[in-house]
Amino acid sequence: MAYDKDEILSKCLKAIEDNELCFFDEISLFVQPDLSTLYLWKFNELEEIKNGLNKHKLAAKRKLKRNWQRDDAAPVLQLAVYKLMSNDEEFNKLTTSKSDVKADVNIPQLKQVIITPNGSTEQSDMADAQSV
Repeated sequence: MAYDKDEILSKCLKAIEDNELCFFDEISLFVQPDLSTLYLWKFNELEEIKNGLNKHKLAAKRKLKRNWQRDDAAPVLQLAVYKLMSNDEEFNKLTTSKSDVKADVNIPQLKQVIITPNGSTEQSDMADAQSV
């Protein structure tokens, strides 16, 4: 079955608006063709689609944050909204899985041993050594 891309795009935008969709994958629940075809047509990269989805994501996040900021909200929810609004320093102090790796590595000077054809050996620093 041949599809008219412009018509499908209009249906996608209508589905996003009517159903307040937030994720691209949800579109295929309301519009034909299937999701793989929408990806093949690169609908996921279209600004119109992205803007429609982002509008609903932003509205959902605002609603959640308003609920989380209420005085009677669970402490975990209040902490979640604080983390979302925190600066880097505050966030790092609040997070429980922070990994901050600092290392002072001292690499010893390597020595090169040169064995000559007559069996004698000679040592030199790797930085000073040249290939034999």
